Amino acid sequence: TAVDCRLQTARRMLGQWGLETPPISVEVVLALAASLKAGRYRSAKLYISAVKLHSERMGFPTSDAVERHIKDATRSCERGQGGSRQAGALPFDRLAELPSCPAPWVPGGPLGPAQLILAGSWWLTREIELSNTRACHVSFSGSPSVPGQLVAAWCLPASKADPQAVGVTRVHGCTCEHKSLQACPAHALFLQRGRLARLFSRRFDSKGNPDPDLPLFPDQAGAPVCKDKVVATIRCAARLLGLPALAADGEHLWTGHSLRVTGAQGLTRAGLELWALQLLGRWGSSAILGYVTST
Repeated sequence: TAVDCRLQTARRMLGQWGLETPPISVEVVLALAASLKAGRYRSAKLYISAVKLHSERMGFPTSDAVERHIKDATRSCERGQGGSRQAGALPFDRLAELPSCPAPWVPGGPLGPAQLILAGSWWLTREIELSNTRACHVSFSGSPSVPGQLVAAWCLPASKADPQAVGVTRVHGCTCEHKSLQACPAHALFLQRGRLARLFSRRFDSKGNPDPDLPLFPDQAGAPVCKDKVVATIRCAARLLGLPALAADGEHLWTGHSLRVTGAQGLTRAGLELWALQLLGRWGSSAILGYVTST
């Protein structure tokens, strides 16, 4: 879950200070806040809250002194952040240039990174959705060997407020017949599922159905990857495409929402109407306008 990923990230940060949690202490709060502020995390409060929640669940009550330091640390991390920044968009029409090797691009990252970038862009996913999704969440129909026939269906959460509820299915067909679209989303998922069947054959039954716990984009051991590794993979994709890592003010251009922006802008340019894009991306508000206004 998102809370688990934040807790893992917080523990890695605290490990660099030689600290562990639980319990949560004043020293832990100050060290974690310092790391989050240095890393310019915009959601520092959520990371500190994840550590606090885990500590309390393990039977360690939070003292009044720690509560006061959490409030002070949160204000310090949020001071001067300004308004939210629009995530950068990768060039949609250049995604086919990414190397299609199965090995992760970053240590501990997902297998099939090029397929992750391509599928994540076409299906307008967030990094947490790519981290959580399972191989059993995708299905196929039609012939993969005949251009234009393969159809890939992906069950996705209905909204970001429910990242593990497989609530809606979104479909893309094979685009191999369209010369203007150089990379096919249906075949990207088909290639990834086939790769998993070869690498983790013991986790597939006799009918070719994957274990319900097998991630669609696992690490090399077949385990789920943390969302930070997905973000690192997105940033690696930007680097492979020759794009800058930072904006003029020093902020990271590429975030966990970059593939969502990439797909929104790319599909808009390809002619997808706004209402269809909103349905595909599971937007329940006008937030989509902020993604496509710069197209």
